[in-house]
Amino acid sequence: MLIPTRNFQSPEYRYGFQGQEKDDEIKGNGNSLNYKFRMHDPRVGRFFAVDPLEKVYPHNSPYAFSENRVIDGAELEGLEYITRIHIVVENKVKYTYDMVYYKMSNEVIEKIGGTTTSWYNAAPYGPEGKGVKHEFRDKKGKVLYKAIWDHQRTHDIRTHGLYSGPGSITTNGPEFENTGKNVYGLETTYDFNWDPIDQSDGIAKKHDVNYFVKAPTNYWGYIDDTRTLNADNIMIAEVKALLDSNPDVATETNVSSKSQLAFIGILAHYKTWKVGKLKEMDLDPSNPDEFMQVTILNKNDRADYINDHINQNDISGSYNAIMKKVYILELAYPEKPKKKYKNSQNNNGGQKK
Repeated sequence: MLIPTRNFQSPEYRYGFQGQEKDDEIKGNGNSLNYKFRMHDPRVGRFFAVDPLEKVYPHNSPYAFSENRVIDGAELEGLEYITRIHIVVENKVKYTYDMVYYKMSNEVIEKIGGTTTSWYNAAPYGPEGKGVKHEFRDKKGKVLYKAIWDHQRTHDIRTHGLYSGPGSITTNGPEFENTGKNVYGLETTYDFNWDPIDQSDGIAKKHDVNYFVKAPTNYWGYIDDTRTLNADNIMIAEVKALLDSNPDVATETNVSSKSQLAFIGILAHYKTWKVGKLKEMDLDPSNPDEFMQVTILNKNDRADYINDHINQNDISGSYNAIMKKVYILELAYPEKPKKKYKNSQNNNGGQKK
């Protein structure tokens, strides 16, 4: 039996539909929700101010909620390079909304409170930093899991754009422990369908694709997997060509290119030496079961790599240069293949030599 005018809502819980904060003083309990940029009335499924992005989406009503999908839709907020809202049903992503901020004009980005392109920034991005944010919601818009990111929130010279750095943009967030799924058990993989943010990121995208083609299975990471040496050499040539052409690019693009050249150069230097060492031992540099017989993780191989590159005529300079390379390789070595290597050594009773 329903009793008219009877209802109860705890004043300690301030949130309503889609987890947005309620403003009950305006229109009564649950009838006004405070989104980041404007107020929403869930009774009619409408906002009462225009969408700040109305010029970007002229085909939509500037007052509509989630393109008029008021039951299963999720209103998109946030502001990164890309924000991906994944609607999850029965532990599977049914569909994804993408807000592609890095292609928006500076005028639109300023309205939303993000950071525009400039003498330094190659592309606009939002208040939480550069990167790709993955959010996971149910059909009603309720947040299911903590958001995860492709690339870190605040970039440094080691990561740039959608592709330059450890990994690339993915379908549903970074892969967890080589399972083909993210940390929440949702299937995921690299997603090479996105345009890079600039020339440097475009070179990195090609590099990522070449890695994926050359080492599609049993991948041992970007340092020790010698199948990817040619991809490294191609990237070095393309980055040099970009820098030598002296284009009118953002400072961020220039800094990223120089960082790519330095780090990928170190990878190629080590892998070139390793390929030679493997051939001396009559081992196949393209065979994962054999190319890990030589690795910087092994102290004897590490010593050989150092000694093979010391110039006896200028010991101090050559020694410092090679030790810097070794230090960077060890510092950047991915944890997953490092752990995999240590486990294989324990299981096999030591490295075969």
